[in-house]
Amino acid sequence: MKILHATEIENGGTATVMNLLMLDQIRDQDVKSCQCVAPEAIVDALDDVLVKHTVTFKRSGRNIASLFQFAIALMKTVWREKTDIVHLHSTFAGIIGRCVLVLMKPVRRPKIIYCPHGFSFLMEGSALKRSIFSKIEILLSLMTDKIICVSQYEKNSAVSAGISGDKITVIYNGTPAPSDTYNHTASPYPASDAATINYIFAGRLDKAKGFDILLSAMQKIENKNIHLTVAGIDADEVPKSEQLNNITYLGWLSSKHLKPYFIHADALVLPSRWEGFPMVVLEAMSMGIPVVASDCTSLSEAVKHNVTGILFSASNSNELSDAISSTPIASLREMGQNGRERFNEHFTSQRMTYLTSDLYSTLTTKNSNNTTRDIT
Repeated sequence: MKILHATEIENGGTATVMNLLMLDQIRDQDVKSCQCVAPEAIVDALDDVLVKHTVTFKRSGRNIASLFQFAIALMKTVWREKTDIVHLHSTFAGIIGRCVLVLMKPVRRPKIIYCPHGFSFLMEGSALKRSIFSKIEILLSLMTDKIICVSQYEKNSAVSAGISGDKITVIYNGTPAPSDTYNHTASPYPASDAATINYIFAGRLDKAKGFDILLSAMQKIENKNIHLTVAGIDADEVPKSEQLNNITYLGWLSSKHLKPYFIHADALVLPSRWEGFPMVVLEAMSMGIPVVASDCTSLSEAVKHNVTGILFSASNSNELSDAISSTPIASLREMGQNGRERFNEHFTSQRMTYLTSDLYSTLTTKNSNNTTRDIT
């Protein structure tokens, strides 16, 4: 079996998933070759062993020139490698990639798998924009052998939009379980007050991520033992009038430097207005960190309310403030342990890679009925 992954996204959860799948597949004796087509900048997000398996193209943004470069790189690689499976990651890679592969049908006929990592028609935006993306996805689904949705919510929404449920399988994102030595990492938090409860937010200053909701919630908290650490946002990105004493801004940190903050946090906060199926939730759960999250989109499939974390109504800063200020540390620790157990059962990278490989095998087996099982 010859596998080709392709994306036009440089980093984030999409790159992480592709990295994990490729690392597993290059070790699989049934896989003759495993490559990816991706922007040059993605090399920084990939494991070193994967660099020689990567065909890169120049990306200057999400524009016509970059998407054209992606199309050419994909076409050349499929032609040269005589690929059996092409796994397209993200919306624009899915749109351009499927159009390219349809044009190549007379000479190359790989099985086409598409994972949007969150359909664009589910994101916030104008009704017209969502309608256009919805119609495009319905049309292109006819040219797709299988669509991987990363949550049951995403699948249900796609079926409601008009995409055939027979085309879709649900495979949750996964992440590796942390090593046994991670608990020995020194805490980066100040040790001056053992009573402090440390919450952490990791994300960009983007409406979808809901940092403004979290900022509003923190403004209402009077308990001086509550502290929030923010990774991914610089203090100078926030107006001085909204900078609070109970928030520390770290700016962008590499995965290596961010990990100690996660390991020693008391809880992760995810105030998103929209999410696909965020890796940061799974990483927190794997470390025994409870998650305080909005109930938007797929988050309730990962976070079980009052069991592995706390869910609050999306965009409701009052509920979020109450959850942060009124949950005792003992409850957080119990929910964190429950979260680790749930992670081990549903969200390991081994489970994700196994189910993906099982899907590949099903599609490439003669007389296959082109089905695979969903995760429930």
